[in-house]
Amino acid sequence: MPAKPPARSGRHESGVLDPAAAAALALRASKPVSRPSKRPRVGVARGARDPADVPHSVSPDDGSVDAFERHALGPLLWHRPDDDELPDIPAEFRNEQHYVKSFEPVLLEETREETRNAWLESLSEGREFRVILRSLRAMGNSGWRVATFVCENKKDVEVIKSLCPDHAVAVVALQSLARETDPWPRWKNGEKYPPLACAGFVEKTLPKEGLVEFRFFVSPEADAAVDKNAPGWKPWHEALRNRERDVLEAFEGVRREVRQPSRKNARVDFVDLTGDGVTPSSSSREPFSREPGEVALRAPEKAEGRVWFLAPAGKLSSASQSYEALHHVRRLYAPMRDAMLRPTATLRRVMSARSGDVGDESDAPPAFADEIAANPKLVAFLERQFNAPQLAAIKCAAAHTAAKAQNNRRNANVGDDDFPFTLVQGPPGTGKTHTVWGVLNVLHFVLYQRYFQHLHRAIDLGTARAAGDRAFVAHVEDAGEREWLEKGGDSFFSEGRDDEDATGRERAGSGNVSFSESAFAGSLADRGAAVREMFSYLRRAAGVEKGLGYGVQKPKILVCAPSNAAVDNLLERVVKRAFTNGDGGVYRPSVIRVGAADALVSSETVSAVTASRLVDAIVKMKPEEWDRAYRKQDAFQKEAAAYVKRLEQEHVAAAAAFSRHCASRKDGQGPDPLVAHEHARNQDARVAEMLRVFNDRDKAVTEMARFAFCLSRLGPNKDETSDDRSDGRSRRSSDPRRRQRDVRLVRAALEASLVDDAEIVFSTLASSSRRVFRDVANGFDTVLIDEAAQANETATLIPFLHGARRCVLVGDPRQLPSTVLSSAAKASMFQRSLFERFTMLGARPILLSVQYRMHPAIRAWPSREFYDDRLTDADAVRDREARDEKPYQTGLRGFRGVSVGSRMNPTHEPSYARYMCPYVLFDVSNGSQSSNARSGSLSNPAEALFAACLHAVLAQKFVAGKGDRPPSCAVVTPYREQRACILKAFALLFGGDGAAGRLGVRVSTVDGFQGQEADVIIFSTVRGSKSGAGVGGARRGGSSSIGFLADVRRMNVALTRAKRALWIVGKCDVLRHGSEVWGRLVDDAERRDAVARDADSFTMFDSVVPRETQLSALRRLGGDVRVPAGALRRGADVTAGDRTRDAFATGWGRAVDASREGGASRAHAANDMYGDLDDA
Repeated sequence: MPAKPPARSGRHESGVLDPAAAAALALRASKPVSRPSKRPRVGVARGARDPADVPHSVSPDDGSVDAFERHALGPLLWHRPDDDELPDIPAEFRNEQHYVKSFEPVLLEETREETRNAWLESLSEGREFRVILRSLRAMGNSGWRVATFVCENKKDVEVIKSLCPDHAVAVVALQSLARETDPWPRWKNGEKYPPLACAGFVEKTLPKEGLVEFRFFVSPEADAAVDKNAPGWKPWHEALRNRERDVLEAFEGVRREVRQPSRKNARVDFVDLTGDGVTPSSSSREPFSREPGEVALRAPEKAEGRVWFLAPAGKLSSASQSYEALHHVRRLYAPMRDAMLRPTATLRRVMSARSGDVGDESDAPPAFADEIAANPKLVAFLERQFNAPQLAAIKCAAAHTAAKAQNNRRNANVGDDDFPFTLVQGPPGTGKTHTVWGVLNVLHFVLYQRYFQHLHRAIDLGTARAAGDRAFVAHVEDAGEREWLEKGGDSFFSEGRDDEDATGRERAGSGNVSFSESAFAGSLADRGAAVREMFSYLRRAAGVEKGLGYGVQKPKILVCAPSNAAVDNLLERVVKRAFTNGDGGVYRPSVIRVGAADALVSSETVSAVTASRLVDAIVKMKPEEWDRAYRKQDAFQKEAAAYVKRLEQEHVAAAAAFSRHCASRKDGQGPDPLVAHEHARNQDARVAEMLRVFNDRDKAVTEMARFAFCLSRLGPNKDETSDDRSDGRSRRSSDPRRRQRDVRLVRAALEASLVDDAEIVFSTLASSSRRVFRDVANGFDTVLIDEAAQANETATLIPFLHGARRCVLVGDPRQLPSTVLSSAAKASMFQRSLFERFTMLGARPILLSVQYRMHPAIRAWPSREFYDDRLTDADAVRDREARDEKPYQTGLRGFRGVSVGSRMNPTHEPSYARYMCPYVLFDVSNGSQSSNARSGSLSNPAEALFAACLHAVLAQKFVAGKGDRPPSCAVVTPYREQRACILKAFALLFGGDGAAGRLGVRVSTVDGFQGQEADVIIFSTVRGSKSGAGVGGARRGGSSSIGFLADVRRMNVALTRAKRALWIVGKCDVLRHGSEVWGRLVDDAERRDAVARDADSFTMFDSVVPRETQLSALRRLGGDVRVPAGALRRGADVTAGDRTRDAFATGWGRAVDASREGGASRAHAANDMYGDLDDA
């Protein structure tokens, strides 16, 4: 049947790939649309980069995931902006819309750069698959299209399925790009056309059929010409529009006509491509005409069967969560939102007063909260466990939870409590994780003490009313019931909070968000729906429900960090060490870990409290096990309910008796002191018992609800009437799709109930946007973010949207920030964290100034350069320094401040002995850098060889000294290519593939080693003049660039990982002239006589690693083989060196027999771990 004539909507409504329909589709797209043509983005000068002045193609009010995907994977994906093209992110904001408008374009550009890098990485690793287009269809008028591809090799579909899980991003290109050295070189102003490719989502993979469904977006304005007269027009605007049109033509097989932006009522001639003689004028409202100069459609080319090449390009889930959180910033608790948008002078004063340095007497920390001070054993425990700065952080966090009046009365320096953030800065080695554990202990104890006090007051008031104590009730009503109940702490009452932005919150949540499974979708009325459904079923089926809690809501704490490793490290400490209560005893809070089911769990301790594992344990139970567990909990809750009822009656009777006693006293006389004391003691004990049993019963009812819900959905006697059938017909329980739906529903409800029941929930920042946080009934009024300086601000927003009223930010802005790939986003300060922005505006975080890691010689320069010389050494560090002074105590002789320039006994010590000091800068002047042609990462083979030989020296000293244990050693470098080169050097020198691991040496990039430590750190700086070119004429900060090695935060991380020795390997001239900070480090090392000039591995380490062996390894590493004159000695010394080398070939001092038959060939095969070793 011929295609119907197109309507005037200008939208694509079908996408069948036969020629007739494709021609009609193209005709329909060529009609003019009612809205004006899209205005091109404007690039502005660096001096005018206010977000309000930059044209913004994204509406700040559109926060849906669909909008994010369209803008992230749309035409702008193929444009790399200049550094000054995006708006600067200011330090303060006028309002919520200004905040969104500032972050949104930068967040989208960073997302695009992540997609580009993931795609190029897939190409570099050969992950590209040949697919054939089978069909194309349009998804209504949304602009989305779905292409179905066929894989000739069905095994490729299995690989694609593993590399591209549900909703993963992929790129399809018209030509293979895997063998290209640079598939997409940078281009500007349209001078170089990007590859003809399209980004979208792999929605479905069918391995049996060999099919892949690919969803992508094409702008409805793909056929509209760019107006070159528009302000800010640039050539790349037209290049992108033409490119988008070319991609669509390749999918449809039809040449599309360009619509000029100036015409208003354009008409085009109909081109009969179908040959059926039917014209659109017979059924459409207007005939078509073509203006002069426009090109008519030509006969279609066959698109079906065209070969495309598909490559994975990562996922957008984390970025989309930040995007949604950004658009929901208006939902934040009003004081928190105001503090983030516009920290006024008052708030800055509050921040400075609350977060003062302990060393400044004018900024002394607040006293302990009343709940802590009332328990001397807990105070004594805290003072034993934590030093003064750590204790100050704990006190401030606890005082932060107190009511405004209490803070103003007891701690004049805390001031107004409207600023809801506490900042704690933890430099390297200062016990930050230990401090966070203490903060959580105190926060949990204080919050739950106040929670039980509120319950106690609520019970007392209810008892007074039941007992007829009118005087007591009148006293409470005169004081204000709400104020009396909240006395001494925050409000935990569940009948709603008096947020001044409550109306705005409900209004913000009233719209539906498509394509979203996040915690931000839907209205606030939907919050807790899964948990409510579970308990509603229990109430309908068994008439059992949880206690009302006397109208008091249980406090909850949400602990987040940017990485799984940081979260698991903190959670493991909480689980293993537990918390300390008021009497000095130990108690374990209810904790749970939320994250992706496939996320790696670092230990069994963490796995045991992971939500997905707990849900699996319940779902895998048999129906009869569910039934037995349900009945057991039911029997307990009935007994507990009766017991609580009896206690309540006794409580009311005792209150009535005491009221009669008071009434019997003469006028003006109070109750008898002994009677009053006994009455208060008994009532308190009775209330405590009531609360304990009440809490245990609620746990039992929760367990009942879980098992009952499992039986109702998955059991053999489940309700056979579908909830979504209006005719009442029964559904088939054997339907596998229905079964899968029920399992998903049950799992979601179980996970939500577990999270809702926990007192402390641990999650990464990204995982805190999971749907489970929307399904819980109660939010989190307290949020703690560890490593807060490593997260960009949009990611930090996510946990704040779960009802947070206060937050503790812990981190160090002087260490590595969040990873940002886009240079334009970096220029806009997208990597800046909320922690860093607050400090820029005048906040002084609590500095943990006592360090427990570094030798004093290592600590000296980073403390002076990065922390204003405020770091001090703990007693443990000084004791370790004294122990290291003893010869061969741990194989690190001379580690107590021996200078490099000082002479040891040259007769009895090898040539390297005088360099075995805690802090040394090795000037490896014969090294040169080289660059990987594809990745651009750098390596320096001479430095890699030098680092491997340094470790050999360390190993020999340990064996000679017969220490208790080998010192841990790590080699760190800023570049991934150098990391691979160092691993290869270890393999060539010490026994083949995996040699570094066998020797216990960790080889890592600086970024990957943040948060870790080792006894000895060898830091390879890599940077050196190419091909040995000198840099003597370069000025500091001039043309001799050292790249991102000059980043002071990366430098700080690298220099603060070592505990007992830091050995820096580099070229002093390049470092000195490449960066002012590195220049100061070189100058300081020279003043301290800690520079080993003209360090050469051939001369220094010949007694440990033979020179010929070093020379052979250097050749294979690709380095410049330039051995100093006279460096090679004759055979006798080489043979002795070979024996030394064999002693370290298989580990710590274990010798091997290298003369065994076939040993050489096996060693060569093991060394060839990269497949590029020759036989030379």
